[in-house]
Amino acid sequence: AGLTALAMIAAEGVHLFAAWSVTDRTRYDPALGFYVTPEYAADLAAMRKLAAGWDKAGVPQSRRLLSVYTSPLDIAAGVQSPADVGSLIHALGPGKRAAFTALVEHRDVAAVTTIAPDYSGWEGWLTRANWPVFRALRENYAPIARNDQQVLWVRNQAAAAAPALADCRVAEREAGRRVLEITAGAPGLASVSVTREPPFATGRGAMLTVVEDSPDTGDTADRWAGFPRYGIANVAALALMAPVAPGRATRLTLETLDGSAIGGARCTAEVLPEIDFAALPPLPEGIARYLGGAR
Repeated sequence: AGLTALAMIAAEGVHLFAAWSVTDRTRYDPALGFYVTPEYAADLAAMRKLAAGWDKAGVPQSRRLLSVYTSPLDIAAGVQSPADVGSLIHALGPGKRAAFTALVEHRDVAAVTTIAPDYSGWEGWLTRANWPVFRALRENYAPIARNDQQVLWVRNQAAAAAPALADCRVAEREAGRRVLEITAGAPGLASVSVTREPPFATGRGAMLTVVEDSPDTGDTADRWAGFPRYGIANVAALALMAPVAPGRATRLTLETLDGSAIGGARCTAEVLPEIDFAALPPLPEGIARYLGGAR
């Protein structure tokens, strides 16, 4: 009897959900297999229009859309990842990460989706831990639209703006620790190139981490566990991201987990232009402009 009652409640719940879902409050998307809000339905329709534009232009399926984190937008566009991993977090190992970066660096894909910075603090970790990808993205692509969760980028039609110069110096040196200090006259994201000098440890215990002290670390709300520390590849040449602002030094502390030798280091930095992601148009509007040639 108890199981029968539960079954009746479940059936009634499905009935009520279906009745509620066919109202103006939700739309059923057959490709996804579930109901979405009218706003998200419009986003999915815009992605399908973008896919139709790729069909018309003869863009190969393998060169259409690369997403740093796969979402329903990929499903709506009818694409599979041009990379052999579904999301950037899964691109484990130097070979996989280099291949993922190359797709953006060589402008091999028509479009890219990223996580909106104001949607989740996890976007900050992903950008920092994989800065080579995002540096190449800013150099070769431009954001044209967004929704609550994703930002859509397409290949730049014009040369990217030249970055501003910044200063980088090694401010502190210890056996298992180096502190980089970056200063700039313009706000934005500094791209920091670090050349490490051997000998330095490369074992598992020598996992390399970065601790950030920047204009972005004052507000710790909605960030990942352990913020602002993140891990990076323990290699000789590093590419790091450093939020900067005039009149304030940003400090990046490189540490090995076990305190083993970190080696010497030299660094240079440049500031990439700021992007106002909040000012981007909604996906339907931005995609319509793009397809109409208003770029």
